[in-house]
Amino acid sequence: MSETLSGSCLCGGVSVSIPIPPDDSMGVCHCTDCRKSTGTVAGYFLRVSTESFHLDGKEHVKEFTVKADTGNIYRRFFCRDCGSRLWDRDSKETDYVCAGLFPPGTLPKPTYEQFVRHLEKWEKTHEGAKLVQVQS
Repeated sequence: MSETLSGSCLCGGVSVSIPIPPDDSMGVCHCTDCRKSTGTVAGYFLRVSTESFHLDGKEHVKEFTVKADTGNIYRRFFCRDCGSRLWDRDSKETDYVCAGLFPPGTLPKPTYEQFVRHLEKWEKTHEGAKLVQVQS
């Protein structure tokens, strides 16, 4: 069995395990949808295939579907008890697991940032990250 990275929501009702993320899997999204759904100025996500992560506590998970500015449909999953955002799934069945679920010091550096036109004047991009104006 391959090594995994495990994390959980704030209340611990939902736990997630994913394979140790490759260096190019961490991204930052500055779109207005991520801004509103995270309650922060950007969302940090690990891109994983739908089959590759394990979930415990499915009975605590609720789902919200949204049509993004790009026209893409996203399913957003969160803990119904504590409200922690868990992951998003796009229409291509790619999952974006929220990086904040995992312990400090376990995550790769972001390699891409999207919707950088929405950065606040005081925000800085991550050195070496590929910058895109819109999501591909």
